[in-house]
Amino acid sequence: MANNKKIIWIGIASALLIGGGIFWWVSSKKKADEEEKRKQEEETKKAEEEAKSHSASTSATKYPATPFTNNIDGNKFRAWINKTYPAYAKQNSISLSGDFNNSFIQKAYQQYGADYVKSATPVKTKGWSKNDKVYLASGVNEVGVYSVADKKYAIGNITKYLTLDRPIGYFIEDTGKGYFKVKITTYLPLNKIHSKSVSDLIVGAKDVYLPKYALSNSPY
Repeated sequence: MANNKKIIWIGIASALLIGGGIFWWVSSKKKADEEEKRKQEEETKKAEEEAKSHSASTSATKYPATPFTNNIDGNKFRAWINKTYPAYAKQNSISLSGDFNNSFIQKAYQQYGADYVKSATPVKTKGWSKNDKVYLASGVNEVGVYSVADKKYAIGNITKYLTLDRPIGYFIEDTGKGYFKVKITTYLPLNKIHSKSVSDLIVGAKDVYLPKYALSNSPY
């Protein structure tokens, strides 16, 4: 009987905890939605007031138009501003969505537009660009293939004997840890690393990590 009561109380306590968690999540989401709506309304109100001020005074500050042509692109910039410069976004009431070309976004783009464009531009890594073809470097006959940038996580290898001068994949990024992230096209799994047969190759695009010293963006 005592055990039954104990089970009942445990069930009641669990239900209360679960219910409380759900209530907290719903309340938090509602507050976040309300805060985003408040920011949008505040930004719209300020933009309208500033537009009126511009009309009333020829000396009012005007900013150049943004390069955006729709709200999708404008909202990407808004998200970037909120993530990269949260203090500026908060101080200027820049919400995550809204007009792509009002005075607030124009002002933000004038100040941070160059950084935004730079952040979206592919970065070269010592002669490497994203999607460059990757080859085994001259003098390298074999290289390990790893699931992460660490030699403890080998999943196979690639050999010159089977790849010859063909590209082994495509450059993704430099990890800065002595490895390149590469989308390889073929490799030998661990249980076949000594194979000399093409039929044992695993074929198919796969993101892996390869030691950068063993790689080249030229077959020669």
